[in-house]
Amino acid sequence: MTEKLKVPVLLEQYPGEGWTCYVPRVDGCMSEGDSIEQAKEGIVPEIEYFANRHPEILDILKNSAIYQISEVEVDLNNVSKNARDSA
Repeated sequence: MTEKLKVPVLLEQYPGEGWTCYVPRVDGCMSEGDSIEQAKEGIVPEIEYFANRHPEILDILKNSAIYQISEVEVDLNNVSKNARDSA
């Protein structure tokens, strides 16, 4: 029987760029791709690589928090003109 572990990952994309997927609890464990799917596919062998070299990472991953990322809308009229002009 295959044993599996669900690992929380974060995905981010900057305008005009591909996707980056990383494991917040494992420094340097990341993958990039043109799509979310590519970035997620690429992170699996990275996690396996890190776990094979540092077995204690598996305990860290088993006890990782679950993340939920969302967006909120900020009314820029409530931000000073100075701050908006310097951004």
